[in-house]
Amino acid sequence: MLKMRHLFLILFIFFNCFSSFSQSDTESKVIGDWYGSGETKFLFSSENIFQLHIGNKLFINGKYSFIDSDTIRVFVEDNFFMDYVYVYFNDSLVLYTYKSKSGQLRNHIDEITLLTRINKVSLNNSPSTYSQTDKFVLHDNYVGLVYVSFNQKVEHVQRFDSVGNRIIEIPSCGYIKTSFKEEPLKYALEKMSFIQNEKYIPFFIDSKILNLTDTELKQAGFDREKLYVCVLGFNQSSRKEINGIFGEDIQGNVLMFQVDTLKIILDDFKKY
Repeated sequence: MLKMRHLFLILFIFFNCFSSFSQSDTESKVIGDWYGSGETKFLFSSENIFQLHIGNKLFINGKYSFIDSDTIRVFVEDNFFMDYVYVYFNDSLVLYTYKSKSGQLRNHIDEITLLTRINKVSLNNSPSTYSQTDKFVLHDNYVGLVYVSFNQKVEHVQRFDSVGNRIIEIPSCGYIKTSFKEEPLKYALEKMSFIQNEKYIPFFIDSKILNLTDTELKQAGFDREKLYVCVLGFNQSSRKEINGIFGEDIQGNVLMFQVDTLKIILDDFKKY
C-alpha cells in the first residue's frame, strides 16, 4: 500500500512538472519582435514588457501577462488595456481581440492581426490544420457590401468541395446566415476565395492597401477599374446596423466584405 502511495505521488509530481514545462514552453515562443501589417511592430520581452510601434513612434508601452493557455493581458500604467487571444505556429503569431470582456459583445471579434517574427527561421508558415479555404460564391454580377453571419441555427446542408473547402453561397440580397462556425485564423491567413460568374475575383484585406498611394497601387499591380473583393473583417458595422440588414437580432460574428471596382472601394473608404 505504501509503495502504491509513492507511485501516485511520483506520477502527480511528474504530470505537474510536465504541464508547467509545456505551458512555459508555449509562452516562451511568444517572446520576441514581431512585424504586423504596414509599419506596425510588436514586442513581447522576456521581462514581460509589451510595446507597440507604428513606424518610428512608440504607440503603446506597457506590461503583459499570460492569464490562461491562449490569452495575453496587456496593462498600461497598471490599468487594463487589452486581452489578446493568440495562436502561435512556426514563426507566425495571430492576435485577435473581442469587442468586450463581458456582456452581449464578449464573443464578438473586433480585430485580427497576423504577425511575423523578425529574423524568422522557419520555412513553413501555414499550420496544416488550416490548409482548406472558405469559398464564397457570389450572386451573378452582384456589387456592394456582403454580410456573412456565422454559427447560426439555420436548416441548410453544409456544402464542401471535393478537397474539403467550405462553400458559402451569397444570395442576391448580399447577406446570409450560415451554420458554419467562424474561423478567425482563415481570415488572418487569407484562406479565402471569391467566385462570381464561375470566375475567381482577386481580393485583399482592407488594412493592407487602402492607405497606399496611387503610385504604390500601380507598383503592386492593382487596376482601379478592375473588380475586387475588399475583406473588411468581422463586425465592422454596429450591431444595430447589422440587425437592420438581416431584419432580426444577430448574436454571432459577422464577416463583411465589399465587392466593387477598386476605384469605388477607395472612394467609399475616403468617406469614413
